[in-house]
Amino acid sequence: MKLVTYSHNGSTSCAILTEAGLIDIPQAWERVNPPHSVKEILLRGHSCLSKLIELEGYDRRRMDEDQVRYGNRPHEPLLQPAMAAQI
Repeated sequence: MKLVTYSHNGSTSCAILTEAGLIDIPQAWERVNPPHSVKEILLRGHSCLSKLIELEGYDRRRMDEDQVRYGNRPHEPLLQPAMAAQI
C-alpha cells in the first residue's frame, strides 16, 4: 500500500495510491473522525491501517494522478509516486 499527501484545488489531503488512481482517504472513510494526513494514519496505528486495507477496494470514483500535486507545500518540488510512503 502506498500512502501519499497531495494538494488539489487548494486543499491538502492524504490518499491511497493505486494503479487505478488515488483514493482520497477522508472522503472514502465511512466512520466518524477520518485521518487527514499520513502522519495521523501512522500515529493511529494498526487499527487505522486495517481500515485502509478495506478502502483499497473502494469502488467510487478515484482521482487521476494528473489532477493533483504531490506533497503539501506548493513551493516544494513534486514527489514522484515511487517516493511516496510505502506500508
